[in-house]
Amino acid sequence: TTKNHGIEVDDTMQKPGNPAVYAAGDVADTPFQLTPVSAMEGKVAARNILGLGPARADYSSVAFGVFTSPPLASVGKGEKKLKDEGIRYKTHYHDMSGWFSSRRMNFKRAAAKVLEEEDTGRILGAHLYGPNVDEAINLFALAVRYKLSAGDLKSMPFAYPTVGSDIGYMV
Repeated sequence: TTKNHGIEVDDTMQKPGNPAVYAAGDVADTPFQLTPVSAMEGKVAARNILGLGPARADYSSVAFGVFTSPPLASVGKGEKKLKDEGIRYKTHYHDMSGWFSSRRMNFKRAAAKVLEEEDTGRILGAHLYGPNVDEAINLFALAVRYKLSAGDLKSMPFAYPTVGSDIGYMV
């Protein structure tokens, strides 16, 4: 049976009701049709097929970008999802158009919205627009996956002057 985007699979990449069928990447009906996600799904399927599992696909920290000028990038949950799930969070929004990392590249517009769990300080999502955010989003993906807090990110001395060095100010 197929669904909207391919073969229906569970998080082990196996077709429910048919243990002989696994699917990954573009042929699987999964949340993201992205090259790095396909690679992750393929590894999950291979581990399970070879009996090295159980391995499960984890989509919680899939980062993606829109490669315009300047780029747009996102990872984790958005505010609507957090509200729907009843998660208490803080929003850190910054207009970064006046920040050195934007001005030095002559970008007129740049912004960051980072969502932090209220009780733990854990990074739940990041949504960025501006120069080099397509690279910086990967640092937020690590934070989401490994449950790093805003304090963890603030304490990291990133190379300057990069958008990475701005992360401590975004949280």
